[in-house]
Amino acid sequence: MALRINRCKDQISMIQELLSYIVANSDARVLAHLLDCFGDQVITEDVIKPAAGKPRNGDDLLSLLLNWVPDHVLVTKDVVMTAGGNDGTGRGVVTLVLDRYRDQITVRISLETVCVIARSGSYI
Repeated sequence: MALRINRCKDQISMIQELLSYIVANSDARVLAHLLDCFGDQVITEDVIKPAAGKPRNGDDLLSLLLNWVPDHVLVTKDVVMTAGGNDGTGRGVVTLVLDRYRDQITVRISLETVCVIARSGSYI
């Protein structure tokens, strides 16, 4: 796959939907390679959210994305809600976000957020 990407690098236009798909359906190794190849892409909520919700390696993917563009990531309520509903790596995702952005986050937990987290069994 890496060889194909390298050969087509000039022809491939990375868009948010494709990055989002890669995050949802791949691992950190593939994502790291694509970010190296196409490093000028903006990382949006549409890319962050699938990482936050991925039960197997969501925390690894989110860490990679946050390290890629540390000053240009907006962690939204939807991202936190997605992580809260993640039975697999939700705790790791929320811990990562809180550790990284502790000084920048004003935490307001709504009843809706508490219900999502309680239903998922992810006690953060």
